[in-house]
Amino acid sequence: MKHIVIRVIPIVNISWVFNEFYEIIRNEYSDFWRKAIFTRSRTVVLNDCGIKIHFVLGDNELLGVDPYREFELNYPDHTVISELAYDIVTICRALISSNDDEITFKQYCENDIKATKEFLNRLYGTEYLDKFKGGYHVYPKKVIFNKPATIVIWNDGIKTVVKCQKGDRYDPEKGLAMAYVKRLCGLKEFYKSMELGGK
Repeated sequence: MKHIVIRVIPIVNISWVFNEFYEIIRNEYSDFWRKAIFTRSRTVVLNDCGIKIHFVLGDNELLGVDPYREFELNYPDHTVISELAYDIVTICRALISSNDDEITFKQYCENDIKATKEFLNRLYGTEYLDKFKGGYHVYPKKVIFNKPATIVIWNDGIKTVVKCQKGDRYDPEKGLAMAYVKRLCGLKEFYKSMELGGK
């Protein structure tokens, strides 16, 4: 079981925060809400992805809990809690798997990788990718999701950074797909392909 800890500063009514989170999940993520178990102790259990979410007041300790992720809410309003709900749903969806309730990084990304390769093949021809050192053997060694940036360190040591534009909602999955496009196209061709995609 992975534990997500959400720390709420003491002057905020933690019950209101928990109830607001519940309503947002119920109204905006109904498929997700049906899988979640909300408890009176202000925890949310999601058995499908092996996650338990704890709403904690301030710096209170949670004995025996090693947080997988930790969030801090300072002066939260509806918008802040809505963004938190989106982040939590994104994390959980990345962990859901049909086999063992935990999806691997490769499984999570392979559809986007395949779509990106098909896009490049249609745009430049199948021989295009062979021009690059490593070709299809290039793969991410480490990925850092640091809102609003997605940072990919490849197996050959090259680092690619992409950022979502102002006004866009940060999506780790799209960030990784764009990092692949940027790495395979090069900077100039990356922006050229973005212009073609917008037409």
